[in-house]
Amino acid sequence: MAVDEPAVSMPAGRIDARGGVAWKVRTGAKPASARPKAEPRPPKWEASAAKATYGRAARKPGGAEVKSMTEKRLQNFKAKQAETLHAMRSRADKGAWDKLHNAHFDWWAFPIDDGSKPDFNISSEADVDVLRNDAEWLEGYHEALSLACHAWGWDLAAQRRIDPLSKGMGWTDWDVRLAKMCRSVYLFEEVELLASLQKFAREVDTGQLRLG
Repeated sequence: MAVDEPAVSMPAGRIDARGGVAWKVRTGAKPASARPKAEPRPPKWEASAAKATYGRAARKPGGAEVKSMTEKRLQNFKAKQAETLHAMRSRADKGAWDKLHNAHFDWWAFPIDDGSKPDFNISSEADVDVLRNDAEWLEGYHEALSLACHAWGWDLAAQRRIDPLSKGMGWTDWDVRLAKMCRSVYLFEEVELLASLQKFAREVDTGQLRLG
């Protein structure tokens, strides 16, 4: 097997201020800022999405019928969002940041186009418009994103790490949730929020993340 560069011996690690181990190893890799940026997969409802060969593969057609954003569905979104925000705020107020990500709420908190709960999937630009034009839902959407990031030690609006971290804050290795958040803000055309999430994702990336 051909080797591009000689093996690098692993030096002793040092404990950093966050309690992790930091290694200084010369690998020849470019810094995150210099690497190619992720090219998001088009929305599932676009014809080009079926031909996409990058990003998380779109689910094959079939299965549950795609539902339009009826008033009933909108109210279901808002009810589940309110329930989730209540729990998030309660844990934030108590400083229980390590508990905030324990619940399962991605489907309605950060809706995407191919989640495992069809009732909470967005299936068209019309769905996006309905949710974005509901001021109450949109405000809750932004708050949920911010609180989820805060628990991970990331200031979503400022696009930087929170320093110093409060007790319980820190990355939980929940790649799937972060990838869904990236996908969701991409679909909702939240350009600045996507840039912030992608920046955070590149800092904690283990090679499994999809950034849009």
